[in-house]
Amino acid sequence: MRFRRLACCLMVVSLVGCTRYTCSRGQCGPFGRKPKASAPTTYAAVPSAPRSPLAIAGAPTSLPAVPPGENPAVPPRSPVAALPTANGSSPEIVQAGGLAPFVAAPEAGSTSPPFRPRKGEPNPADLPSPYAPKGGASGASADPNAKPADANLDPLKKLVQLALTRWAAIDSFETRMLRREVIGGKMTPTDEVLFQFRKQPFSVYMRYVGEAGNGREVLYVQGRNDDKMQIVTGSGDGIKGLKVSRSPDDPKVRERSRHSIREAGFDRTLGAFAQQLELLESGRLPPGTIRYVGPTRRPEFGDRPLECAVRTVSQKDDPTLNGGGAWTLWFDASPESPSYGLPVLLILQDARGSEIEYICYDKFRGPLKLGDADFDPARLGKKR
Repeated sequence: MRFRRLACCLMVVSLVGCTRYTCSRGQCGPFGRKPKASAPTTYAAVPSAPRSPLAIAGAPTSLPAVPPGENPAVPPRSPVAALPTANGSSPEIVQAGGLAPFVAAPEAGSTSPPFRPRKGEPNPADLPSPYAPKGGASGASADPNAKPADANLDPLKKLVQLALTRWAAIDSFETRMLRREVIGGKMTPTDEVLFQFRKQPFSVYMRYVGEAGNGREVLYVQGRNDDKMQIVTGSGDGIKGLKVSRSPDDPKVRERSRHSIREAGFDRTLGAFAQQLELLESGRLPPGTIRYVGPTRRPEFGDRPLECAVRTVSQKDDPTLNGGGAWTLWFDASPESPSYGLPVLLILQDARGSEIEYICYDKFRGPLKLGDADFDPARLGKKR
């Protein structure tokens, strides 16, 4: 009896262990659960897309067709327009992990948003370039006490400014002019001339008082007397005392002098000097084009103090100079002198150093009040 009960207990224990084993292994034994049959799908197979987020963004935006009567599990995405580039072209595709292509800053009227740095970060456009020259774009030193590259500039500017100021205050003057120049390859005799000048209207009177051309008179008032020079011939002119009229542009007149009578006075001299100095200061002429020599003396003026400067002349500026040359100018530096600040001595030399032109103004009187009577042709030929 006891033997039968023990056999039944052993049988029950064996059956329970077999059931647990089959379930834990996922196998279907006599007591295992049978898998449910899967329902047949009606959707078309969709190929798998790459897993890169950037590539997914470019995948088709439409889902497979949903069978009639069924609601989609996920609503379809509405198409998103791609942002245009700054030049309006289609955006380039960026490979996963790569760098976006460079896009220029949007032009005026563009709808693309401008670049704005994050809070606390500098704008790269405001940062200095590592390749910029030291001391700014021009390469100039930041030191406010730095001297200009050409040490001549300061005294030259003062010299020219004083001359222009003094000349602006003089309407008319009288002086003795000593002049000689190379004409046709030969130096002319030195002319000694009583010279009178008026700015408005432009008027010139010259009377030759030296040995060369003695007795010759020349009068010119711009716009009057048919705009011609009124001349009384002197020694060396063939017939002395003859009255003639000649245009300043007459070839026979121009061949006797390097300059037209319309260039008389200091306008041309100071204008050329000031213009050349301006080009030198702006860097359009090399240093040394104009040199400041400094205080000096000349025998023509004895002990009177003068200031000297030299400016070069190219053959382009003066075609008569083969290879160019240089003007040396002496400015009156005596404040008590009537010609104070003006260039009273001018000498032109060619590239070989030979003298081409010499002009000296002494016995200067001015400013004067010279009127129409001083430039009337009726005064010509009268004894003095």
